[in-house]
Amino acid sequence: MNITVNTSSISQFQLASRYLSHTFALPLCIVGILGNLLNIIVFIKLKNYKHNASSFYILCKTFYDLLALVLGLGLRVLDHSFQIDLSVKSRFWCRIRLALLEFGVFNSLTCLCLQSIDAYFSSSPSVTLRRKSQIQTARYIIFAFACFWFCHQIPSVIFQDLISIKGKPACRTTSKHYSQYRNYFVVIAFSTIIPLIIIGIFGFLTYRQLHAADSDQHTVVVVHRRSARLSHLTKQITNMILVQIMIVLCCETPFAVVQIYTCATKHISKSALQQAEEQLIQMVVVTCNYSTFASSFYCYYVASKRFRKQTIEVLTLCPWHRKNQPISSSSETTGNILNQQLLTQI
Repeated sequence: MNITVNTSSISQFQLASRYLSHTFALPLCIVGILGNLLNIIVFIKLKNYKHNASSFYILCKTFYDLLALVLGLGLRVLDHSFQIDLSVKSRFWCRIRLALLEFGVFNSLTCLCLQSIDAYFSSSPSVTLRRKSQIQTARYIIFAFACFWFCHQIPSVIFQDLISIKGKPACRTTSKHYSQYRNYFVVIAFSTIIPLIIIGIFGFLTYRQLHAADSDQHTVVVVHRRSARLSHLTKQITNMILVQIMIVLCCETPFAVVQIYTCATKHISKSALQQAEEQLIQMVVVTCNYSTFASSFYCYYVASKRFRKQTIEVLTLCPWHRKNQPISSSSETTGNILNQQLLTQI
């Protein structure tokens, strides 16, 4: 009787996982990809990434978010919803898929940490700290971390391979030592603990700086008109980053707890029913965690009235809205003027 009940419960948990994949994971993946594409269009069109470090970090993070969503959540949906596991169909894809996914995830989290640090620097009342926010430095840092994470993923390509488990092919790590390194250091430290600490600390410091600046009624600052525009840009992007940090903290913290629990109980014997329960919980938490890579555009859209206005104006200026309009020198001039207005308003 108990065996029948357990089997029925396990089937229900598996059905719930599949239902969750259909109703939440798939829409999240689609919405996330759409949001990241809109982010790319808006930031490239406004060209703030050329002179603002935080904008540059945001743009780079968006590309890495796309990579993480497609290779992570997208393939997870194919596996859970449609029983299509591409990693067991090709040895080459088995070797490079995890490396590419973690390359996107780690670079995205790195950009988020750099955003939080740069927001603290650029909003600081100290001139010395504000000068640390430099676009040239940001380019070097992004390139250096991209090289670091690329080299870090080389062992993953080497040790991932197709193996047979109970007569069925599976893509697994063949090195026990590397598997332990990934489980206890990479997944917990690089993916959760370190990013949470960095964005938590610098997010709090940045919020305190902004709150102190807003509450100070006795400080009068006279600046040049262009400096004022840049201060508006800094304040806007800082607010956008703070909203995103709050979302990431809410999504990453449960994921960190589940990962720590999974590693701590990995060698404990568990019943099939308990494994099914934990797999469902992990499915929920991991899917929610992908909101970190899917929510940036919507965080910015909610956090900034200017960004909402600029998004609408940029999409209105896109070629597909003007393909039926006659091209004239006056219309080109008007477009250039509006583009300059967008740059100054952000």
